Amino acid sequence: MVEISKLSVEFEKLGIELITGEDNTESKVSYITILELPEKNYNFKPQGLVLSTFQSFKSLKDICEQISWLKKLGILAVGFHKAHYKEVPAAVIKHCKELNMPLFSIPVNVPYHKILDIFNQLENEQLNLKSYEIYKLNDKILESVFMEKDSGYIINLIGNYIKENIILLDPYMKVKAVWKDPAYSQEYMDYLTSRLTSKYKEKLLQSRFFKRDTQLFIDDKKLTLNITPITSKKVFIGYLIFNRNISMNFYNDEVIKMGIKAISMMGSKRSISENHLKLKDIKKFETLIENESNNLKENDFYIPVSKISYCIRVQFLNDEVLKESFNTISTVFMEKSSNVLTWIYNDTQIAYLEEQDDVNEFLEVLSMYNAQAIGLSGKLENISLDDISKMNTQARTAMLSAKDNGKLMASWNDIGIEKVAYNIEELPLLKSLDNELLLPIIEYDRKKDGDLLKTLNSCLTHFFNVKAIAEELFIHPNTVRYRLGQIKELLNIDINESSNFALLVLALKLYEKND
Repeated sequence: MVEISKLSVEFEKLGIELITGEDNTESKVSYITILELPEKNYNFKPQGLVLSTFQSFKSLKDICEQISWLKKLGILAVGFHKAHYKEVPAAVIKHCKELNMPLFSIPVNVPYHKILDIFNQLENEQLNLKSYEIYKLNDKILESVFMEKDSGYIINLIGNYIKENIILLDPYMKVKAVWKDPAYSQEYMDYLTSRLTSKYKEKLLQSRFFKRDTQLFIDDKKLTLNITPITSKKVFIGYLIFNRNISMNFYNDEVIKMGIKAISMMGSKRSISENHLKLKDIKKFETLIENESNNLKENDFYIPVSKISYCIRVQFLNDEVLKESFNTISTVFMEKSSNVLTWIYNDTQIAYLEEQDDVNEFLEVLSMYNAQAIGLSGKLENISLDDISKMNTQARTAMLSAKDNGKLMASWNDIGIEKVAYNIEELPLLKSLDNELLLPIIEYDRKKDGDLLKTLNSCLTHFFNVKAIAEELFIHPNTVRYRLGQIKELLNIDINESSNFALLVLALKLYEKND
């Protein structure tokens, strides 16, 4: 593109004179074309310079109407060649002055190709200068990565060149950096980012998970934005958002691409370092979970352990789904500069998380996969290293309870006697409690093909309500009473006594777990 003022300087060397629109020469011409027929052809693109002898036009009125029509199409200037009219008609000059449209008077001895040669030469010079400018800017953008500048520095470099609003969001849709066109208020930018991360959140997520640019039309602002997801290998860095029209300019597009590359390199560099440190933390966590002897202290960890509040354990139907879930969740969480650790442990996925929001997001991503059982620990605050193993035990117990009770998820705070039953192996004296208490009726059922164990379980569930037991087992109340008598005789204890009642509930849970 070449400024009209620069064209005017070179045209003067050929005797081409600018006779109107002298104060409107800062506009840039993107092409030159020739028009000789008095037709209104809508194929004209804006920002052009139209050359014509106007020989085929019937009257000066027709010429003026044609120039007005060209102006409406976005044509910037007109070149009046004097091959037919010996001088540019006064009516045409007057009309162009009224339109404030640059009008060139072209001598009869100047062929069109010389005008086109001048334009092409100037455009090539401009392209060379522009290319060098882009080269230097891109070099500066890349250099900023090695100088360990932050992403805000890169966004400023891009914004200062393209002169358009540009927004960088982190993986959690929080504003990381913004370059604001001075023509827009801060209030406008705050409103725009708020709309993007609320009403259009789904569009952002689509862009992220499909890993491709997405166009977004903001109705009330009559604005079309481009959303570009920035990734580096498996790590998601964030979203770059800018006016779609920016990328339609070749040079702007080159700067945007280099900025994306630099932010990606920066994010990858930081992510590799952070993930390496987190992997070392995971090894230390396993030492704590397994209660191995150690001399670990809180300052031996990359993440501040005291801020962790939750543990989750998840069991899947097969290893393939387990690995898919782990890969997706680690992509979402391992990139976070926060207290989140997740890995595969004893054929399950385990995670230590800080906030309730982290738990919610973990479960939201997990919903895409076929989990068999999910266990959530209670919330602990200001934890010590000793609590790491405790949180895992809570989450594991809740997971086993969910699995055995046919539920997708259970929380430590919501389960009852399972808290003891699933951890009784820690007490060798009580490991065989189920056999010690229940063996007489187990043997009876085996020999007689009976249902005393099932009846005992129903009795404890319904607190010896004969009617409720009979309805559940589809038997007569008298049959319930008869079986209860058999159970008491075989066990030789008072099953109505509170401590024996609790012991039997525990024994049954342990039997279900071991069966």
